[in-house]
Amino acid sequence: MSDNELDRLMMQADIANQEAKEGSMKFELYCRGKDELENSSPEELDELVHELKAEEATVINNQGKTTQIEYLLSKLDKQNN
Repeated sequence: MSDNELDRLMMQADIANQEAKEGSMKFELYCRGKDELENSSPEELDELVHELKAEEATVINNQGKTTQIEYLLSKLDKQNN
């Protein structure tokens, strides 16, 4: 196996791992339910939002430069509309 193939496989494993973590966080939020989230402190909610967005950013970043550029352009396009 070449170094490029190994690097590609390692990147795919990283992406799968981050997607699993994101799914886990979403499941935790789902289990908490709206009532429990509404009873959370602003600090707790802030932390949860940061965790979810950080996981999303990790997945995007691990997919490489093309995905990063597409993501940034899509966000800029939404802001301009």
